[in-house]
Amino acid sequence: MVAPELPQELIDAIIEEVPQSSLPACSLVATSFLESSQKRLFRYMTLKGMPSYQKTARLLTGSPHLGKYVRYLFVDLGDIPPNYAEISSILGPLSEIEYLAIQGEPMFTDIAPVLAENPRVLELLSVPTLRVLALELVDIPSSALLQAFSSLEQVIISRSTIVQDEEQDEGQDEEQSEFTEPGNIWHLKVVSPGDNGENLAFVCHPRYHTLLKYLVRFSVMFPPVPDNLLPQFSQFLVACSDSLEYLEIELETPPIFPTLPTLTVLELLLDVELTKTPDLLHSIVASAVSSTPNLEVLIFAILDHPHGPHRPNRQQWTARAPADWAALDSALMDIAELDEVEFSLRSFKNADEGRFNAFVEFFEVHLPRANEAGFLGFTYLAAGQNTFVE
Repeated sequence: MVAPELPQELIDAIIEEVPQSSLPACSLVATSFLESSQKRLFRYMTLKGMPSYQKTARLLTGSPHLGKYVRYLFVDLGDIPPNYAEISSILGPLSEIEYLAIQGEPMFTDIAPVLAENPRVLELLSVPTLRVLALELVDIPSSALLQAFSSLEQVIISRSTIVQDEEQDEGQDEEQSEFTEPGNIWHLKVVSPGDNGENLAFVCHPRYHTLLKYLVRFSVMFPPVPDNLLPQFSQFLVACSDSLEYLEIELETPPIFPTLPTLTVLELLLDVELTKTPDLLHSIVASAVSSTPNLEVLIFAILDHPHGPHRPNRQQWTARAPADWAALDSALMDIAELDEVEFSLRSFKNADEGRFNAFVEFFEVHLPRANEAGFLGFTYLAAGQNTFVE
């Protein structure tokens, strides 16, 4: 008697529970298990180092059908030369990727890979299934980034440089009329230490307001928004004020925001080593929340450095204006829709339970009314975490 075939949905469910290390053996159990096992095995692909590129090129040259199973692709360009010949045989079969992360050199080098020198990588932005792009330590042509804004859902620009295309520089008037329709993007994150706000200035330029008007989540950090860009940044917020629900921002001075009626989550990043925020914290908060009438969650993300004294501490945060903590406590209680105030310690090293406990105690003591009302929440995260929003 021939055993009845299992439904494909049941096979897929079984394979999802199999440990990754057992998948190759599982694919040999029965032919009906082969495809499901391969889908699991090749869902995530990492290209890092020349041996990895060479091995993957051989694999996909012999079995190109495996490329369609890749959903998450991480590409490290640090070791490959410009116009790397093998890259076409690797990337060509990847027809259904959804998440693409591209990384360049480590931080301590001065040379970032230029994506235009490996155009086959840029062609991945045209894969119809691609939804998310994360860039770190690379140079990306502005035309490619605008393509991503138009067609993708999430874009993260971290420690990268937006390189203006020569033809764009010569034809900006024509470009200004190009974007008459909003893009698909709803989540944009800009992390650009050391660029003097150039990436933010590009993103917030008026010619791209229509393209980015349906942003739901917007993150700007490292460095804080420069004072000279605040007017342009404010105009950008006006453009997406009908859709913006989550704003993550690092500030040095009290902002002048437009009214953001749909904003429900505001995350303020505070780096007390590098900014003036210990003295201006309370006025920054007051200015920010005055523009958010429907705010439900207020997050203070406080950056904790690997060396130096605990932050925040009494010397930096309370010695000059301790009475302001009482005013902040009252102000938090007066925000009509507020459900939660979260203090998040963002560490650049491994978790330290004692450090976190002192962090929690500090705010429970200095914000007693909010604490007694059950508003306060606390988290401890690695500052380098860079996750996509599902």
